[in-house]
Amino acid sequence: MLNDAERRAIDRLWRRKLEQDKQGLPQSERHRNLEPDSAEFIHALADRDFAAAQAVLAPDIEFKGHTPSMGFVERKGSEAVMTLMREWYATAEALEKLETDRVVQRRHVGYRVRWKADGGPMVFEQHAFYDVDDRGRITRWQFVCSGDQPAGS
Repeated sequence: MLNDAERRAIDRLWRRKLEQDKQGLPQSERHRNLEPDSAEFIHALADRDFAAAQAVLAPDIEFKGHTPSMGFVERKGSEAVMTLMREWYATAEALEKLETDRVVQRRHVGYRVRWKADGGPMVFEQHAFYDVDDRGRITRWQFVCSGDQPAGS
């Protein structure tokens, strides 16, 4: 049975779908199967709205993952996570891809972000598995990153 937060999230997504219908957006430009928590977090990061991104995180979030340049990454708490996110997303330009799904109770999000580098535009893609608390805040985030790649023309 859905709780109130889940009902509100579904309502928000339905309104977004109807707005996309009115705009006549092709299916390729729509986000499929959006999970509100991860979609909100990733959109906020790509838009460099760090306050909105932090609002989606539980204060005691466990954040773990791997990037080619940093190796294993681990942070505990929303402040520590957001310090890292401000660094990683400081030059974000666009969210190019966002897909979500579930593996039973674990949630999954995959996303590609374009960012500005001195040598030209770059992209990276990450895949994360995450959990949320009863308030819809992300409590655990485990990810793997493709590493920075030159953006295709």
